[in-house]
Amino acid sequence: MLSIKPLDPATSESLGGPPAQPTREQVRDVMSAMHSQLAQCVQDKHGTTYANVTVQGNGRVSYSLIDGAFAGTEAGSCLARALRSATFPEFVGPPFKVRYPLVF
Repeated sequence: MLSIKPLDPATSESLGGPPAQPTREQVRDVMSAMHSQLAQCVQDKHGTTYANVTVQGNGRVSYSLIDGAFAGTEAGSCLARALRSATFPEFVGPPFKVRYPLVF
């Protein structure tokens, strides 16, 4: 299940600026686009794991942690490194955290 910590509903988007944070759909699209790169980390292994990432206003991931099936493994470390290369749409709110399920 995708969870995003909510922000105050007021955004600069209504004034023509960037939104307070990316939408759920944008987060899903970024994570979906990364799936083939992430799958290379786990190779032929199967399981469900969770990506926990913190995204800064410039759209860059500043923190990533894997828990679940690949936590504490070389595959999990590879997943965390790969996730740090993700780029989300820019936003004006404070950093936000995403917990995203990854199924391989």
